[in-house]
Formats: sequence, C-alpha cells, structure tokens
Amino acid sequence: MLSESSYLTALYVYIGAALAMMLLLGWWFRRAPGLASLAVLLSGALLLPPAYPRDGVETFAPALVVAAFQWVNEGREAAMHALKPLAAASVAAVVLALLWRLTLFRGRRRAVDEEQAAPDPAG
Repeated sequence: MLSESSYLTALYVYIGAALAMMLLLGWWFRRAPGLASLAVLLSGALLLPPAYPRDGVETFAPALVVAAFQWVNEGREAAMHALKPLAAASVAAVVLALLWRLTLFRGRRRAVDEEQAAPDPAG
C-alpha cells in the first residue's frame, strides 16, 4: 500500500497534470472565449472531482477513473457513487460556461469581427 507521502505526491502530480491540461485547452481555444471556457470548465469537472474507490477506503481517487474501473469490473450500479459527482460537476460547468458566454464574452466577438472587417486606413 502507498505511504501517506507517496499518496500525497501522486495526488499533487495528478492535480498538477489536470490543471496543465485545463491551461492547454484554454490556450488552444483562446480565439473562441465561449468555447474555451466550456472546454476548460468541463475538463476540470471531469478530471478533478474525487471519489472513494470502494467502501471502507480512506483515500480518494479521481472520480472519472473510479467510475470507469467500477463500471467495467462491477457494473453501472457500483459506479454510481462516482458518476453522481461527475454529472453534477459537468452540469455546473456547462451552466457556468453558458452564463459566462452570455455575460462576460457577449460583446467581445462582435468587437473583434468589426475590427477585422474595418478597412485598413493605411492601405
């Protein structure tokens, strides 16, 4: 079994990799802020929630990994305890991305389109 320090190290490495993936997605979709917010929030919602691997275990594992392994090995009912936080986090991510798209990023696309469509005064 893992010692406490190796468990924490593995947990920090996993969280760091998930955050790096979120940053990469944000950079990749930087030209479309609405899509970038959806991609970043949804990837965080799928990668970051924890779940207990089984009853009686005191350590966490990524809920996506727990759900996948339990779904394959023991069926859907065994994976439900890990699927519920994934579903809730995913719905929250989509709602938040939609709200951001409708409020924060609403006027930016029109301004960028108008700037690109404007004739060059020097040209």
